[in-house]
Amino acid sequence: MTEGQDPAEVEGLDRVPNASSEHLPAADTSDVRLPTQFDQLVTVEPTWDLPVQRGGDVFLSAEETDRALVYRAVDSTGTVLWTAQRPLACAGFVVTQDSEGRNLAVLTDAETSDSSLSITTASAYDLGSGEQVWGPVEVPGPHTGPGLVFAAPPEGFMGESGESVALDPTTGEPLGDDGRVIGEFDGTGPLLDLESGEVLGETVHDAAHDAGAGITAFLDADGLTVRDAHGEQQLAMSVREGTTLEAVVGALVYLRDGSSVRVHNGVTGRVAQAYAQDGEGPVAVPDLVTEKGAGTLTVGGRTVLATERADEQKG
Repeated sequence: MTEGQDPAEVEGLDRVPNASSEHLPAADTSDVRLPTQFDQLVTVEPTWDLPVQRGGDVFLSAEETDRALVYRAVDSTGTVLWTAQRPLACAGFVVTQDSEGRNLAVLTDAETSDSSLSITTASAYDLGSGEQVWGPVEVPGPHTGPGLVFAAPPEGFMGESGESVALDPTTGEPLGDDGRVIGEFDGTGPLLDLESGEVLGETVHDAAHDAGAGITAFLDADGLTVRDAHGEQQLAMSVREGTTLEAVVGALVYLRDGSSVRVHNGVTGRVAQAYAQDGEGPVAVPDLVTEKGAGTLTVGGRTVLATERADEQKG
């Protein structure tokens, strides 16, 4: 639990996911410049404060209240599927897949042991229904990632972390303790070791994938590279140092260069007109986008969700 949080409040949280069918109302985006790719869709505001994760057409994040974290799973139509509460200290969560390809939400929790000491646990739920799949499983400390990696905090909260473990997303069991635990990604299990793990790209520092078109873009020491669904290179171009890759939506690649957002055609490399020229206000930048084109957009610290519902007033 966080410092100063009442233990009674932590114990009184509604931890079990509650099914919901709430349709989130449209958000007010009149002061925001939406990409034209999303302009005809209904945009809702799920009041998420943590970074959003996605599995298929379901998005998950949490709102931070003065008492708890309220997790909400929302589908691409803007419908809340389930909600669950956790202590404020349990902000680490993971969306992953089991061996059968089922999307899971893994949430951490703080519980009191028989010796009255606080322990950290992890539990997995079906991302779509909220049904519990496994857990709670005791882990050495909070979520550190990537994937289902948990580690004990270092002494004095400085230096390297202590004991770490990676969990099998299918069963919740530890994946083993040989070698140094680096990460578990999206249900692939083997552990990655700094000495023996396969390296796919030594200098890649940013990557994004368009689920609909299968296009992948990445930034490395040579600049921006875009590959099609067959792995064929479509584009290679240099970018300024410090440029980051925000998203790939269709044929458009969204880059952030300092405080500005620049959009390129992923085939020609030319700067694309992704926002209305007469628009005013801050731009909303795509983040996680589904195959059907729904997805999250960020405007500073605000996150909105462009749903599959068409905006009849604009259409």
